[in-house]
Amino acid sequence: MTSTKETFFTSYKEAVNWLHNDFVLCNNIVNVDESIYDNMRFLDYDEESDSYTEIFQWFITDCNESDVEYLEKHFGLLFTYSDKLDCFILCVDHYGTSWDYVACEVLTHGQEYSPNVKSFKELTGYDR
Repeated sequence: MTSTKETFFTSYKEAVNWLHNDFVLCNNIVNVDESIYDNMRFLDYDEESDSYTEIFQWFITDCNESDVEYLEKHFGLLFTYSDKLDCFILCVDHYGTSWDYVACEVLTHGQEYSPNVKSFKELTGYDR
């Protein structure tokens, strides 16, 4: 008998706000601080698809190292670090849809999650 583990989702908005950090949109950071490219905490190139991760929005955060590690581990959020500003930057790799409606997979499971963690169908109303 094979057991299948259900995949759980929350909204991108819930994931980003999970630890109640502050975020300020700063899309011009790419023109001011080149260190954000050197300090990316995620692979920005996918050999399998032969493409780079495109970042559409950049948010200055008040996240500390442990906040960033938690959000990366549990929700797969993307971060880089700005040497000029001495803070972490949230890298958003999607656009055109409100964060309330962007499904974000919960990468770890456990009782610590709220009722805001749901199956994909519960969250979106659609089957995968």
